[in-house]
Amino acid sequence: KWSNDLGDFDWQNAKNKCKNMKMRLPTITEIKEAKKEGLTKEWYHSIWTNIEYNETGALIFNNKFGSIQYEPKNNLIHVYCIE
Repeated sequence: KWSNDLGDFDWQNAKNKCKNMKMRLPTITEIKEAKKEGLTKEWYHSIWTNIEYNETGALIFNNKFGSIQYEPKNNLIHVYCIE
């Protein structure tokens, strides 16, 4: 089950927001499955994934192009959580 759009957060605060809702950031596979099912049509351009790339960055899913990209953790990116 997916949350609604929770707005823009940096990566750590996105993780915390999901955790407080007893949810978590989604995996790339979960996002790709949601896209295949048409659930992401109304989603914003990019959303955080649960994947930490390194100390200063994490991966986002670019919904427009269906691609995975590196993003600095302190950038504000849209958040959707999954149970």
